[in-house]
Amino acid sequence: AAAARVLAYAAATRKMGEIRQRLVSRANAFMRAGRAATPDDLRLLRQVVAVAHVAEDWRVVERWSSRMLVHAPDDMDALLLRGDSHLLRGELADAEACFLRVKAVHDAALALDAGDVRARSGLTDAWAGVGDVAFAEGKLAEAAAAYGRWIATAEELVRAEPGNPEWREELARALARSGDLAAARGELHPALDSYRRARALVKDLLDAAPEDSELLYAHAWNRYCVAGVLIRMSEKDGAREELARALEEANRLVARDPAVRPWRALQYYLKSWNFRGE
Repeated sequence: AAAARVLAYAAATRKMGEIRQRLVSRANAFMRAGRAATPDDLRLLRQVVAVAHVAEDWRVVERWSSRMLVHAPDDMDALLLRGDSHLLRGELADAEACFLRVKAVHDAALALDAGDVRARSGLTDAWAGVGDVAFAEGKLAEAAAAYGRWIATAEELVRAEPGNPEWREELARALARSGDLAAARGELHPALDSYRRARALVKDLLDAAPEDSELLYAHAWNRYCVAGVLIRMSEKDGAREELARALEEANRLVARDPAVRPWRALQYYLKSWNFRGE
């Protein structure tokens, strides 16, 4: 997970082209060799797919995930990244097939060993994907059920390993996405509760790792979401406070690295809200 975050961060910055070129060059050399894949080869292919995914180069994601799955048909990272690629392109049936395959593999692992924490963590990815597909299809009740399973599985992981920050971060993501769904359904109080529960988790993690930019981004984005709900509830003073504090956090992120597009985009959104005073 840590390596994936480093790759994602690098791919979002000016270093993306250099990194992609180097990885693809190495991957092409492996393909030309025509040999069986070693764990290092699979790790390389996984990195190619991950960087292409962050760069939103879906053709590269499709091509290299296909090649990777030839060598490792049940590689979870390749299936998840391919599923995300299909989802973002609106290819919902293909996306769902990838996520359900991930779920089936992890269900099988848990049937053999109910205490397999990594298999259980894989279910969080599967339920997140299944829920996102249902959300995109407008099947909001099905999305709510999937997100509920995502939250429940993340809570099981937190109980199993309370000292593991990865599981608390996963739970925060699940709660935030559940908040998105509740807001879309007009269920403003449940949305606000989900967003605030997610923020409390992220705040605890951020207190322990104040230099973690991804956590700071998640915290600022959560404030932005809370403000949106408060505006719909006509609680504009509370919304302005959330937006002002979120903008402070976004400014800190952009000062760290102005080349990261999601950080600049969030800063722009927040400045726009404050400018309108709405």
